[in-house]
Amino acid sequence: MKNQLVLRLALLIALISFPVSTGAACSRMYPFRLGELFTADLIVRATAVKYIVSPDRNTRTTGVPESTVEFKTE
Repeated sequence: MKNQLVLRLALLIALISFPVSTGAACSRMYPFRLGELFTADLIVRATAVKYIVSPDRNTRTTGVPESTVEFKTE
């Protein structure tokens, strides 16, 4: 009787420990379509030339850049 209880408990722990799905947080079920990736009217090749407004090295942003960069289009 005690062996069955231990076996059932081990089986329950094993079932809870293994994930049901193998999906990852950033995975997709299907490939991207080009319209999802590129929504620009124009795509150019550009090189960063200089800062117009330099970033503050002592602070972190929330994703919105505090600097302004000048680019040269090629």
